[in-house]
Amino acid sequence: MDTTAGHRRDLWIGILFMGIAAALFPVKDAFVKAASGSITPVEATLVYYFTQGVTTLLWSLGLKTRRRFGQLFMSLRPLFLIRTMFQVLTIILFFISIQNANLAESVILFTSNALFLVVLSWLILKESMSLRKMAVTCLGFVGVLIVMSPHIHSFGNAYLWYAFASAFTFAIYLLTTKTLGKTYPPREMLLVDGVLGTCLCLICLLVWTFLTNIEITLIGAAPRL
Repeated sequence: MDTTAGHRRDLWIGILFMGIAAALFPVKDAFVKAASGSITPVEATLVYYFTQGVTTLLWSLGLKTRRRFGQLFMSLRPLFLIRTMFQVLTIILFFISIQNANLAESVILFTSNALFLVVLSWLILKESMSLRKMAVTCLGFVGVLIVMSPHIHSFGNAYLWYAFASAFTFAIYLLTTKTLGKTYPPREMLLVDGVLGTCLCLICLLVWTFLTNIEITLIGAAPRL
């Protein structure tokens, strides 16, 4: 009886956290959209990961943890880095899309990650997949296309493809999260994401700045050529 009550409590806690996350994501996306003129997608992603790392670290310091932070990072599997790389790529691609295309259309296209997730979980994780689940997922994707009409047949804004690509990378991120979740608790995964994500974003920011400077130099040299 106690076990059943514990599972039920965990279920409701999970639903609560999912609801809070679902409510916060549109707020975050709206801020990124509003600040598109003053901040680049890479900078926005860097702020996102740095905030996540700091808040998770403060949260962890207030709890009794079995592992020390040094032991945690020393025991990381290479899959952790792959997972964070796909998450960073997902956020950057999605931020590029919402800063240059319609926010609602970008979000709608991003929901197509469910189709990728269903197919990849069946191929990679060997999860059972009934025809009913596959049909429902396909119908949901068709619904996305219907909502996008009449723009879907022309895709006048090429930046919408970034949202579609981010849906695929997000599906891979979820698959790796499920695999690592069997070993690491969510708090530790969030902390590692914050640290690795911040480091990766700093590298991306340096590359982004370097490429931008090259572009400016080439534009300045064009009249002389």
